[in-house]
Amino acid sequence: MKTMPFYVVPVLWLISFFFSVPLVEPYEVSRLVALAAAVAALGAVLVDPANKLATIKITPLSVLVSLFLVWCGLTFFWSVSPFVTVIAFGMLCLLPLWFLTFALLPITTAQIMLTLRLAVATLALLALWALAQYFVFTSFMTINVTFRYPFADPNNYAAILNMGLFAALGLSFTTGHHSERLWSWIAAALMMAAIVLIGSRVAMAVSVLGLITFALLGRRSAGFDFKQIGFVLLAGVVALLATTLFSGERITSVMRVTELVQPAQDASLSARFMIWASSWELLKQHFLVGAGLGSFFLLYPGVRDAAEVASSGLMAHADPLQFGIEAGLPAVILLYAILVCVLVGFIQFLRSDQPAQTRLMVIGLFCALLTLAIHMHASFHLFIAAPLTLAGMMMGVLARYLPARQLVTCKLMPWGMVDLLLLASFLVVLQTCLFSEMHTRQGLAAMDRGDMQTFGAKINQAGAEGFGLNPRPYVLAASIPMGILQTSRLPEEEREKLFRQADGLIDQGLSRSPLSAGAYFSKGLLYASTGRGEEAQQFFEKALKIDPRHERARQMLAR
Repeated sequence: MKTMPFYVVPVLWLISFFFSVPLVEPYEVSRLVALAAAVAALGAVLVDPANKLATIKITPLSVLVSLFLVWCGLTFFWSVSPFVTVIAFGMLCLLPLWFLTFALLPITTAQIMLTLRLAVATLALLALWALAQYFVFTSFMTINVTFRYPFADPNNYAAILNMGLFAALGLSFTTGHHSERLWSWIAAALMMAAIVLIGSRVAMAVSVLGLITFALLGRRSAGFDFKQIGFVLLAGVVALLATTLFSGERITSVMRVTELVQPAQDASLSARFMIWASSWELLKQHFLVGAGLGSFFLLYPGVRDAAEVASSGLMAHADPLQFGIEAGLPAVILLYAILVCVLVGFIQFLRSDQPAQTRLMVIGLFCALLTLAIHMHASFHLFIAAPLTLAGMMMGVLARYLPARQLVTCKLMPWGMVDLLLLASFLVVLQTCLFSEMHTRQGLAAMDRGDMQTFGAKINQAGAEGFGLNPRPYVLAASIPMGILQTSRLPEEEREKLFRQADGLIDQGLSRSPLSAGAYFSKGLLYASTGRGEEAQQFFEKALKIDPRHERARQMLAR
């Protein structure tokens, strides 16, 4: 009986992680491939003849993770924008899927170790790229030292390197080969240096906290050596000095840390407090069941502080707060229940008698997840694909070693096949939604170039995809009859027909996303261009109510 090669699941995880890092455009396709690789891993395990009679043990942690995923998915039914929720849910699936794959499925120790080594090697390369950006390819950096590429935010870059740092430290104790242990030390040191150079203050703080925790918990294990911790800390100190000596006009990491002494003069910190204050107002409005996964950016403009101009307004910069706004109190309770369950299991593990190598590897994985659990309270890691993919795998591996009460045992088949079919069906839904958004972006790019023929084709294609859930193609399609109305002299009957067509398209967009300031602004322009000034004013006012910073609506009202 031929069995599945042991490297299949590790390679599929690596593919998933590679495409979860925003390196390859179009990003919609990358997201789809990242999730498809996770589903393929489940399928690979199911079709392996060696697993035909396998069973899985359902634990409290696996139930909590599954409930969290299901509840967030249910917000689709009351979401202010179901289309956005589908896409956000597709990304969120990466963490539970990889967790369940490594925690419950019949994965061997060889597969686990290969996956961890691939993760550490990949993250070491990303750390090297961070060093290269700082010292060589400085065009990738902004003036305030927060280089991001390939990420949109430096905190997410630093967060995955933090997880890789402690995975590397844990791995260094699992081998008796000096060369492999040295390689793990170097990888950890590279990641520590990169975290310092990236300049994320919370990431640097949790790195130090994680190293202290690792040292305190592992110091009594056979083979533990404080030199490794010292080596990693030394790399961070060297990087800190490098930012001072070779920074030029850029703000250094030392300056970033010292800014905390005068928080009132720290623009980014002040902005973060304003975001949290405004987000708290949203939480009070939607705390019961939330407004729908992924909907924060639609809600935030209505409560945004006028002085808060630093952020893009897409994230709450605090994952529990954003989950509370988008998925309500149940999601927050489940999120913290997952964290508590991991902590309780880890404490029980520490009290048990385990081989030193296993003990130190598990401590490393725990510290990796600890850094993420702390940092997520000041950032948005659980809404970004790469941290989700990495955390899901690491939490799944950790769960395999933690003692846990077995709730029930069930056969992998046929329940695994049912899950696979459900996930494959969702992939189809996600694919058409992602492609709808991709073609909408391509249509907008064509319009900016003045290629209206391509614009029309792409927008029509986008409207036909996504089960008609995407509001943007409808609003953008209305610009075609609106343009004819504004530039052509037509009989009144033709003008009225074009008006009704454009008005109907915008209404269809608003029915799918009622919190679209842009749609109300377009509706106002339509009514203004056809001499309906009073109605146009009402729509401009609605646009401003949703987004008080909508300058074009304000300008139209000022006329």
